[in-house]
Amino acid sequence: PRRPDGEGSDNNNLSLGGGTLKVDKRTFDWLIDAWAYSGESDAADNALTLLSRMEQLRDSNIALSHDSVVSPDVKSYTKVANAIARSGWADAGERAEHVLNRMINDDVNDLHPNTYTYTYVIDAYARSSSAKAPHAAQRLIDHMELLRSRGDTDVRPTTRAWNSVIAAWAGWKGEEMVKKTLLRALNFYLNICSLYLLLILCTQFTKGMGTHWFWGRSSRGLFGYHGGAGEYHRE
Repeated sequence: PRRPDGEGSDNNNLSLGGGTLKVDKRTFDWLIDAWAYSGESDAADNALTLLSRMEQLRDSNIALSHDSVVSPDVKSYTKVANAIARSGWADAGERAEHVLNRMINDDVNDLHPNTYTYTYVIDAYARSSSAKAPHAAQRLIDHMELLRSRGDTDVRPTTRAWNSVIAAWAGWKGEEMVKKTLLRALNFYLNICSLYLLLILCTQFTKGMGTHWFWGRSSRGLFGYHGGAGEYHRE
């Protein structure tokens, strides 16, 4: 995609390099997605530029058509968080969480992050080199669990989210926290998943973590998993 410099744009058009494009919210979302998966080194910067342009249009309340106003929604912010998670930035987690907070603090629209939003921010921390990464990832998944327990149907910790939290701890040699987080994840999934799905989760969570047994107690009894052999035992 071309760089969204925004120069020369009017109320109904977005300048894209040498040309202009009549746009609506979906156009912005598609462009953000295109940058996120482009593999370009400046992809996340351009996704953030597009988001800022949407916010400018929203704040000035400029209608781009007879019946619509460009205004970022949960999907838009989530796509930008995904672009940042894929950026390779050392501070990707902090910058993705800043986007999360921009959405939460949106004074115009009543926006609430969903499972995907939180998961991409957690993923951004896991992929970053920030010393804050494991603690921040843990804090966010704890918040997801809290929201779920309070009845928020749009937020639910997923396999990917748990995987990213464990990866964040593993990246900082926090083996004890890896074990604790694994056991918490297993306890959570024992309450909602079949044994077959649990075995898949165990295999994902313990890749590269050695050949020793992990023992823990869930709400359904004592269980153990052998990280190298892939054996599961339950009493």
